[in-house]
Amino acid sequence: MLETLGDHPNVGDIRGRGLLTAIEFVSDRESKVPFPRSAGVAERIVGAAFERRLTVYPCGSAVDGSVGDAVLLGPPLCVTPDELREMTDRLTAAVRSVLPAPEP
Repeated sequence: MLETLGDHPNVGDIRGRGLLTAIEFVSDRESKVPFPRSAGVAERIVGAAFERRLTVYPCGSAVDGSVGDAVLLGPPLCVTPDELREMTDRLTAAVRSVLPAPEP
């Protein structure tokens, strides 16, 4: 569902079960080093998504529970394929507004 974010340099992992999907954000994709907690990356992405009329949930993604950023997308079970595409487009735009990918 979120293939459009799969190549983003700050996406460390996309995981989930069924429709419930989490996207983990890292400062370095290769080493999986997280952003500092003070950067508030997940919260900023949640805000950018909300501006685009999409509700996602911030969550920690770290083993120690204190460092790490992820957002959770949990659409209703009655969601249509078109609605899923719209949610994905809005979330992708929100992520790119907070974490712009450098030009290749």
